[in-house]
Amino acid sequence: MRVKAPITDAARILEHGDTPAAYTEWREYLPLLGQRDTDYILQELTFSGFAASEPLGCARRRFSRMLLDPNDAQLDRWMQSLARTPAEDFRDFHIPWLRNLKQIGNPEHTASFLDCYEAGLARPSSVRPPESLIVELTRSCNYACGMCSSRTNGFRQEFTMPLDEFGEYIRVLGPTARTLRINGYGETTVIPNLPNYVACLDHFKYAGQREIITNLSGPEDCYEMLSRSGFFIFGSWDGHTAEIFESLRAGADFGAVNQNLRKLASALRSEPYKLNLIFTVQRTNLQSILPVSRMALELEIGLVLFNMVNEEGGSRWMEERADEIRGIFTEAAKLAEGTRTSLRFPDHIGNAKYDDRRASRTSGTRCDRPWREALINFDGEMTCCNMFNPFSYGMVRHPNLRLDTAQRFERLWNGPNASFFRKSINLSRPHPYCQGCYFLYPHEAEVARS
Repeated sequence: MRVKAPITDAARILEHGDTPAAYTEWREYLPLLGQRDTDYILQELTFSGFAASEPLGCARRRFSRMLLDPNDAQLDRWMQSLARTPAEDFRDFHIPWLRNLKQIGNPEHTASFLDCYEAGLARPSSVRPPESLIVELTRSCNYACGMCSSRTNGFRQEFTMPLDEFGEYIRVLGPTARTLRINGYGETTVIPNLPNYVACLDHFKYAGQREIITNLSGPEDCYEMLSRSGFFIFGSWDGHTAEIFESLRAGADFGAVNQNLRKLASALRSEPYKLNLIFTVQRTNLQSILPVSRMALELEIGLVLFNMVNEEGGSRWMEERADEIRGIFTEAAKLAEGTRTSLRFPDHIGNAKYDDRRASRTSGTRCDRPWREALINFDGEMTCCNMFNPFSYGMVRHPNLRLDTAQRFERLWNGPNASFFRKSINLSRPHPYCQGCYFLYPHEAEVARS
């Protein structure tokens, strides 16, 4: 049975956020959390109303489980810290940390999180605002791709960011963002009133680079509108035949997207750098790499990014076929020499290195995204990067949190979850989601700055 926590339960935290967390109860936080944090807490409480009324200071056994059975000294430190941690900090930082820890799977990291939290109290950090901002307008999608978890069978309003909230992010964060990308797990072009979102950028005089990643299935006039508005368009393109393309992207119509791509290429012929492709290399589409490269040269597309698929449990086939894949990449690169099209390849293929002058550094080799990039999900939760790592910095906006967006963003951007992630990202054992990352910097200028 799902716990129903009335909004009045949150009154004490809203009005007296400095109340020590040890003296608060779980039910007081539930109306103030994002959906993923709420679901996590309710599961830990086994959907029990009795457990929801448990004071945090008495929840040692429950915290031991949530902290992945740490040793007594680590658990003692956590429990003692609750007496000094304001309830609003526990809501914004510690609850997201508990969910983050479940992803990481190592109880020893909680000490590092507490170090970051306590260091921030003693001497607040101030990381420069992100120069790259990604706003997920919707998690709705009309496809069901094997490499993606989005399965909504088209537009869903409940998985879409409200227009006024998007406008608020552009107003607050737009002035410092060099690039803005409007996409997420979903397909942005399925939003019926997408032109209104684009108009927000002009309304708030956003002057940076505008980008969108799309499966190219939207209506023709949508892409015309995006082109007129100055967008750099990155089309997802994983096959050279209808059979391969549609098998990888369930729901796709290869003929329709091919037509859209060719019309865009023609319209942007004088600005080829504004039309780009992203090709996710998989076991079943290796034979498409060269034909897609030739198509890109024919259409004078500005850039093709080749990423390797990131499969759960690893991809042994990549190491087994690494020499074959290197050979294909090398042949494709030779085709593009002296043309207007740039092809970019990752510096590793699974665990095998691709040591070639044509290879580009990936974030799996060294990553600077947590210092320079932020992703805000459709529901207002901020995460760390464009590859949709689920590690949470916390909720920037929430219907029941009447807080200034700028202050809220700065609080989380410089908060302990963000600080912990930055400290751990380039270690030998980073977050599991980051291991072997294939993110390639889309623009040479950004590579030079990194």
